[in-house]
Amino acid sequence: MGMMVIVAALIGGTAAFLAFRRAYLPWTALLDCVTGLILGAIIGGRALHVILNEIYFRVHPDEIIRLDGLEWRGAVIGGLMALLLIAHLHRLPLPYVTDWSTPLLSLMALAGCMGCTAGGCLVGTEVRSLADFPSWLVVETPDIYTITAPRLNLPGIGAALCAMILFLLIAAFELRLLKGGRMGLCLLCLGLVMGGLSIFRAEYVPIWGGLRADAVLDLFLAGFGLGALLWSQVKSKGQVSEQLPQSPSWEVRK
Repeated sequence: MGMMVIVAALIGGTAAFLAFRRAYLPWTALLDCVTGLILGAIIGGRALHVILNEIYFRVHPDEIIRLDGLEWRGAVIGGLMALLLIAHLHRLPLPYVTDWSTPLLSLMALAGCMGCTAGGCLVGTEVRSLADFPSWLVVETPDIYTITAPRLNLPGIGAALCAMILFLLIAAFELRLLKGGRMGLCLLCLGLVMGGLSIFRAEYVPIWGGLRADAVLDLFLAGFGLGALLWSQVKSKGQVSEQLPQSPSWEVRK
C-alpha cells in the first residue's frame, strides 16, 4: 500500500506543482510545499498506523520503519501541518495552495484504499460465507496477522467512495465552485466515508472515550473540514479568485 500511496502522491504533487506555476508563484516555494506535503503525509501516516497497532508492533518492532501500512488520518494531519507551515513561511496565498493540493489528498486516499486490498489493512468484519452476500460486498482477504477469512470488502467500497469524492472535487474545479473551501469539502467527505467504514472494521484499535480511536479521528477531521469549508465561504464571500492577480511580487524572475 505504501508504494501506491507514494505513486499517487507523486502524480497529485506534480499536478499541484503545475497548477501553482500557472499562478506565477516562485517555483522553489512550490517545490517546498509539494515535498513537505508528501513527506509529512508519509511520516504522519506511518506514525499513526504504528500507534493504532501498537500491540502488533511491540511483537514486530523491526517492521515499524517499513512503508507497508499508512494510516490516512495521520497522513492528512501530517501533510496539512507541513503544507500550512511551509506556505506560511513562504507567504503564499493559503486558499489557492490548499485548493490545488486537494486532488493530491483525494488521490492518496484512493490509492490507500486500493493498496489495502493486498496490504491487510482496512479489514472488514468477518462474515459466515461468501455465498451469503453479493460478490462486490465481500471478499476473502487476510488481516494484519495474515489470517485469511471471508470479510466485508471495505477496501473496495472505500476505493469506490474515494473515487466519487475525487470526481466531486473535479466538478467543483470545473464549475468554479467553493473557491478556497475545497480542502474543507474533501476532509468532510473523507471523514464521513471513513467514519462510516470504521463501524464495520475488524482490526483492534485503542478505545478513546468509549469509541474506536479511528472513529474519533474521522469525526474530528469531518468536523474540521466542515468548519474550514464554512469559514472559507463566509470569509471570502465569493471573492477568492481562481487566477491570482498578476503582480511583480509573484512573477518568476528570469
